[in-house]
Amino acid sequence: MNRILFLVLILITIVSCKTEKKEVPTTVEPEVIENADLRKYPKAGPYSSQMNIIYDQGYLFDEKIQLDEISVENIGENLYDVVLYFNESTDFDLLEKYKVSFILYPKNPDELTIEKDRKAKQKKAGTKAEIKMLDNSHVVVINSIQVKPKEFNKIKIHLYGNSTGTLNDNFLILRDIIFN
Repeated sequence: MNRILFLVLILITIVSCKTEKKEVPTTVEPEVIENADLRKYPKAGPYSSQMNIIYDQGYLFDEKIQLDEISVENIGENLYDVVLYFNESTDFDLLEKYKVSFILYPKNPDELTIEKDRKAKQKKAGTKAEIKMLDNSHVVVINSIQVKPKEFNKIKIHLYGNSTGTLNDNFLILRDIIFN
């Protein structure tokens, strides 16, 4: 009997000395989204889904500033908003340091409503590059350009700073454009 008791004790000791594998709780790391633009920009618009697209070829003003598209929206009699869509890879902090210049050269400059514009044979408009959101796109809006002729031989667009001048001497030139 002592022998059986002794074997039982040894068996219990062996079983109790066995190392138990404890499950280590796994930690879930939060997903890191790189290059996400965490700033909140105000909404632009509202604009119709039928805006007149006047340019959609993409354009690099700089290696960090890329334009995708330009649209115009008729907001009143001879009154237009110009919406410039910028690519997601654009450095928006850098873009906001500039102003956007928009120079229109009408086919018939005598139709321009302001005498100074008629003499210069062009209509200038511009704005500080304030980023806004239109749907899921980053845009800059040139608000309320008063233009009577709606057909243009040429439109020149560039970014500039007061102290630095035109960014990279880089002008986007559009030809034969009609505002609807």
